[in-house]
Amino acid sequence: MGPVLLIMAWLGSAWALDVERRADGEAVLVVAELPHSIDAVRSLLSNDEVTMRLGKDIREVEVAPLDNGCVQLTVTNIGLRRELKYVSERCVTPDGWHSKMLSSDDFLKHDIRWSIRPSGEHTSVSIRVVVQLKSIIPRWMVDRFVGRALEATLNTMDEMLTEQRLAN
Repeated sequence: MGPVLLIMAWLGSAWALDVERRADGEAVLVVAELPHSIDAVRSLLSNDEVTMRLGKDIREVEVAPLDNGCVQLTVTNIGLRRELKYVSERCVTPDGWHSKMLSSDDFLKHDIRWSIRPSGEHTSVSIRVVVQLKSIIPRWMVDRFVGRALEATLNTMDEMLTEQRLAN
């Protein structure tokens, strides 16, 4: 594939991603159909460190295996005024992954559920996040920030998977 076609394919994929964002109870939910196979999406998301680094505001991730088959993640986020840290347990679920916070000096809640399902030759990906900070930042502001970050995460996934597909 020539360089012009490669760039057009990459840009076409990145621009074509339609992300739905909405409130879901106390959570922010984003959903998109990615033009990639479920096997490709599952392969990408099964790498715990890569998955956590899809978020542009993630500064550092430490991954440690647990005896129950899950992993412990120690995550440092770039916050508005300072870094925000938490420790979570990330486990495989029947349709994806679930990360639940174990401890944090910065968060009251931090819960992430990734779900993937086939949609023809594509894959529907949803990320449902509940975040509650131990600060006085208004909830609507946190939810807006989280929603934008999750949309960017899905677009980053799409770009990474497109690059992988074009490289093969």
